[in-house]
Amino acid sequence: MTQRSTGTIPWSLVCLCWALLIVIVCTVPWEISHAHWWRVTWVPFIDALHSKRRLIDAAGNIVLYIPLGFSYARTRRSSMRRAMVEAGILAALLAAGCELYQVFSPVRFPSMTDVVSNTAGALMGSFFADRCRQHRGLLR
Repeated sequence: MTQRSTGTIPWSLVCLCWALLIVIVCTVPWEISHAHWWRVTWVPFIDALHSKRRLIDAAGNIVLYIPLGFSYARTRRSSMRRAMVEAGILAALLAAGCELYQVFSPVRFPSMTDVVSNTAGALMGSFFADRCRQHRGLLR
């Protein structure tokens, strides 16, 4: 017996693939050495306020995590608030893990701006997913 396609998007697979893409993008090149704690920017956006390049980087981090939050929220049957909280926690943990890896990279610069931007992106994505859910028929 063959199974007919229902036209639905496998959101859990999209979420997993996007998370793997994030890990790859945030850890390349795969070169580690001793910890570089002195290179961590601990105060979010302190560097972005004085540098156009860093501000663009923060915006890119937001955009990178929007699909993660969107796809995660689409896998959830819970309330919007709960899905947003869960997406935010997932993004914060993933971003913190990537930034921790960057502490040991001789060519990467870990920053709390990235963690905050990534979390904001996932929250935005989960918010957009809720809007699509309210307009039934969009992205089943």
